[in-house]
This record gives sequence, structure tokens and C-alpha cells, in this order.
Amino acid sequence: MPPTDLRAFAKYIPGEGLDEAALERAEQALQALEGNFGAWMQHEVDALVTEREALRLPVASARAFDPFYRASHDLRGQAATFGYPVAGEIADNLCNYMDAVSLPDGISMEFVDAHINAIVAVLREDVRDSSNPIARALLWELGEARKRFAPSPADGDDAEASGQA
Repeated sequence: MPPTDLRAFAKYIPGEGLDEAALERAEQALQALEGNFGAWMQHEVDALVTEREALRLPVASARAFDPFYRASHDLRGQAATFGYPVAGEIADNLCNYMDAVSLPDGISMEFVDAHINAIVAVLREDVRDSSNPIARALLWELGEARKRFAPSPADGDDAEASGQA
């Protein structure tokens, strides 16, 4: 994981400047936590897999998607911090897809499974950078899947996009 420069996130207060000592302490604390990132990432992926399995239950309803979406959203936001930005990108694509479809009827479990399997592979193979050949292949395949499973635009949106509205 590239070193984090917390100065990029610090707020500069005119007349007071930056508290360099506080920034240094924060960077040291972050470095001390880095040893836990792999375990935390595994925990997030395990939660996502568990919630996906709940979607397969015969009684799964739209409410069953709430914890699954939350797990996907958490991973989307935390993966880069844990050193797995590719997993975050995959989770982002999954969240965007779920935002665009009606749950639960409009969702493709094939699409969901492809994303979960890709995230599991990223963690298993320790893929941390989108320039990695595994990452490039996964992201390309998932992009193609998104084209196949993307919801059709509503009639009004289609007419608007073609300039007929």
C-alpha cells in the first residue's frame, strides 16, 4: 500500500497553519494499524459472502438486500484504505448496479456472483493494483457483464437521450 500523506486531508487554518506533530502521530498510528488491514479486509469479504448467501434463501425479499447492499457499500468505501482498491472498484460497480435495478426482481444473481467471486479472487491473489494482469482481466470481464445485465432505460429516458423528447 502506498504511504498515506495525511497532509492531503488536513484542514489548513489561516493564521494557525498545520499541526505537523499531530499529522506525524496520525501517520504513525495509521502505519501501526496496517498490520490489521488484511484481516479486516477478509472480515468485510466474509460478511459480503454471507449476505449473498442469504439472498439465495427461498424467503429472500427486498429487505434481504439491505444487509447485502450495506456490506457491498462498506467494502466499496473501505477496500482502498485496506490496500485493495481493485476490490473497492468492483464493489462500486456492484453498488451502482443495485442502485439501478428494482430489488429483488430486477437483480441478476449471475451478475452478483461474478462480482463477489472477483472480490474473493482479488483478496486471495493479493491483487492490489489495477495494472495487475488479473485485475485488468477481472475488470474487463465485469465491464462486459455490466453491459449485458444493465437495466434498459425507461421509455422516457430513451426518447430524451435520442433527442425526441
